[in-house]
Amino acid sequence: ATPSQLSKGGAGSAGAGAAPRDRKRDRNDKPHIHLARLLESAVMKVWNRPGCAMWFQKAVPSNVPGYKEKIAKPIDLGTILNRTKVQFTYRERTTFLEDVDLMYKNAEKFNTAASPITLEAKEIARVIREEVAALSDQLTPLEQECARQRRKPGTSGGRHDKKKGGTASASAPAR
Repeated sequence: ATPSQLSKGGAGSAGAGAAPRDRKRDRNDKPHIHLARLLESAVMKVWNRPGCAMWFQKAVPSNVPGYKEKIAKPIDLGTILNRTKVQFTYRERTTFLEDVDLMYKNAEKFNTAASPITLEAKEIARVIREEVAALSDQLTPLEQECARQRRKPGTSGGRHDKKKGGTASASAPAR
């Protein structure tokens, strides 16, 4: 190959353009990325529901009287989605579903069991649980691989690795 072909990434070279694609492909091959995409798809099944957009896509505003006093760990689908597709917090479905259930329990605690908001939260949680159950055959091997990677010395386990001054928590703090 000529120098000009090499500088342009031509003639079968591993030119400057190849490395970013390879890194991106390598990142996409990681099990926690695949797991995140599957969990994200479960959230997206309910994202456009009318009640979801109104009550559950964003955190409860801080000016809602009594909410901060009554709800110790606020959570919403926007936070769950962020933890899924940006932070890659979830390495197994149980922690993901715990957050989904917490959203429903918070709605029930702040409102009443018969409140339309609580009933919508219950339905959202039900649909997400059904979606996750339907994905079980795909999730199980990914969860197992995530667990194996966390146990291997010298591998990057993402947010579960030790960092300077301590360890990162298994999940990001609730908003």
